[in-house]
Amino acid sequence: MVLAARHRDLARAYHACGPSYAPYGPPPDLANFAPAVVIAGGQVVARDGVHVSPEPHDADLPFRDTVKIGALSADDFRWRLAGVQPVPDGDTDLTAIRAALLTIIERHGRAHTRAAAPLLGFDLGDGAVATTYSHDSHNLTTIGTSRTAMALAANAVIAAAGGIAVVHNGAVTALLKLPVGGLMSDRPVSDVVAGAKAVRSALHAWDYRHANAFMSVSTLSLPVSPSLKLTDQGLVNVDQRAWADAVASHL
Repeated sequence: MVLAARHRDLARAYHACGPSYAPYGPPPDLANFAPAVVIAGGQVVARDGVHVSPEPHDADLPFRDTVKIGALSADDFRWRLAGVQPVPDGDTDLTAIRAALLTIIERHGRAHTRAAAPLLGFDLGDGAVATTYSHDSHNLTTIGTSRTAMALAANAVIAAAGGIAVVHNGAVTALLKLPVGGLMSDRPVSDVVAGAKAVRSALHAWDYRHANAFMSVSTLSLPVSPSLKLTDQGLVNVDQRAWADAVASHL
């Protein structure tokens, strides 16, 4: 932190941190770095991994009811594309290429747009994940290997007024409710931590393996980071700053 502040000259500009501003030093264990104290607004809010400040509570928090989508059916997650192997009912079979389907549905009640594309690189079982924590537009992002699982996950998030839901083997295995703007919780920090851990464990059980599963899922819709990203308007080739075909090859 000190080196970063010194490099950006933050200590002088903002009195943020630096050798002469706070007693920062090397952590005792570089292999397992964990903050000992967290300070916000001049007050200690956490110590040794435990939240110690009073929990804020406001039943009238703003930005509720921001998920303006009705209940979805499995048919809402049907994807048809010429040239991709279809199954008899006209759906697209992605299991032959060990893929999942990624969908983005506009959830703010304005454009009513949606888009879909295959997601490669994961050998997933039967299941899905849906989230409104999805940078930067924070629309409803759903990843799944079956339309039924995707509808179940998406409807769990819609019913919660926002959040993250994981479905595995036909059941919701984790649900983190984020009813404030579809991004934040109105529950105590300890509840949110437990919910986030449950989501991460459920993703791992579904074989969605990633060093940072939250970041991986939430940035698939971020059209400013390389290389191919999906928005409710379609697939974006970020490197070329252009729209891409629904099935694109990127090397």
